[in-house]
Amino acid sequence: HNADLAKALAAKMPNAKAEVIPNAGHLVFLEAESKFDELMLGFLAK
Repeated sequence: HNADLAKALAAKMPNAKAEVIPNAGHLVFLEAESKFDELMLGFLAK
């Protein structure tokens, strides 16, 4: 729920990255479908 907290937690984990998608909530895969797909495909390609 808190973008700053997500970023702080990611900074403490090796290889972690926090992505904040504006105007999206718990159903990000429905609310920001294209951005979610872009990020997920990039993650899976690694």
